[in-house]
Amino acid sequence: MSVNINTFKLFVEFIANKVQIGGTVSPSQFNLLANQAQLQLFEKDRNVFLQTGESTLFMDFFFKNLTTSVPPTGTLAYPSNFLETTSMRGYYVPPSTGIGIEVPIEEIENSEYGKITASQLMLPTKEFPKFSDFDVVIRLLPKDIGIIMWDYWREPVKPIWGFTVVSGRPVYNPLTSTDFEWTENFINEVAALYLSFIGVNLKDGELAGFANQFKNENNVNG
Repeated sequence: MSVNINTFKLFVEFIANKVQIGGTVSPSQFNLLANQAQLQLFEKDRNVFLQTGESTLFMDFFFKNLTTSVPPTGTLAYPSNFLETTSMRGYYVPPSTGIGIEVPIEEIENSEYGKITASQLMLPTKEFPKFSDFDVVIRLLPKDIGIIMWDYWREPVKPIWGFTVVSGRPVYNPLTSTDFEWTENFINEVAALYLSFIGVNLKDGELAGFANQFKNENNVNG
C-alpha cells in the first residue's frame, strides 16, 4: 500500500517538533522537498545499479517494460515520464530453426549512429541490432527491426499535499492530493532525507524510535 502524503507530512512535522528544529514549512515548500527527498533516494539507488547492475526494491516501483512495434522510420518517441533505458531487446528468427528468439539491442553513441548511416557499410542486422538515444526519441538500426521490448525507468510521480484554506490555515484535502507510489518500507529513508533539508539530521536508531512513537501516538498501523 502506498504512503499517504498527509501521513508523511504529519510524520516529518512530528519529528521536527520533537527535536525543536526547523521553522514553518509552507505547503509548496513541503511538496518541493518531499519530491526532492524521493528523487535523492532514487538517484542513490540508480548509482547502485550503475555500479552493480542490480536494481533495488525502491527502484522497482519505477521500472517499466514496453513491448511495441517500431515504425518504418526506425524512430520511437520516449514513453511518458521516461527517465533512462535499462535494456532493450528485439526478435530474431535464425534461418536454421525458424523460431524467433530475443536478442539484445546494443546502445551506441549518436556519433557512431551517424557514421553507420552515412557510410551504409556494416549496417546492423536483426541479429545484431543497435539503438541510440537522441533528444526526444530513440533511433534503431535496422529500421525494419519490427517489435522490441524496452525496459526503462520512469520518473517518480510528484507527491502533492493538496489543501483548502479554513480560518486562514491550510487544511489537508485528499481530493487534490497525490500520494507517494512506494510502500511504508521506505518511509524512514525518505523522511530522513526530507528532514535533512530542514536541518534535522538523525541516526537510524533515533529515526526508528520516532517512527514507533509516531505510530503509537497516532494509531498508525505498520
